[in-house]
Amino acid sequence: MGRVPAGTARGQEAHSVTAALNQKNKHAVWEFWKALEAPIGDGIKTVARDYLDANFTWNGFDPVNKLQGVEAFVTEFWLPLLQSFPDLNRQSHLFFGGKSNGRIDGLHDGHMWVCGTGYLNGTFVRDYLSIPATGGQVNIRWGEFCRLEQGRIVEIYFMLDLIDLMQQAGFQ
Repeated sequence: MGRVPAGTARGQEAHSVTAALNQKNKHAVWEFWKALEAPIGDGIKTVARDYLDANFTWNGFDPVNKLQGVEAFVTEFWLPLLQSFPDLNRQSHLFFGGKSNGRIDGLHDGHMWVCGTGYLNGTFVRDYLSIPATGGQVNIRWGEFCRLEQGRIVEIYFMLDLIDLMQQAGFQ
């Protein structure tokens, strides 16, 4: 079966289903981001389990790189980040989502993604990734792409501007 033109009844119905799913996915990611800011310790694991798939993969910056599973995400990325910036909050400048329109080989993959970018703001109280804490406020640029399946986040690509953080910590 070929592609259904958007102007046809079947095309409009498919678009409505995709649009509704997109809004549901955006709501799930937004709630996940907000929920991550609140708890400390085991509460973070509960939040992560509520939103992340059991086979979740996190892809990030060096030296953290690729993490597999909820436990690794919490213990190797999120907790160390919160320990260094305990009052961390996410400021989002762009937030959008939709269905992937395909791959480089021209085939459609049909994946649903939600993404955003902005600043993580917080007080730098503990060294992070060997970057010395300043005790002052920092604003770290971030970008995140979340792939969802059946309402759960199955994969994240996360970028954190560590060069900017280093400059804010006094490195030139």
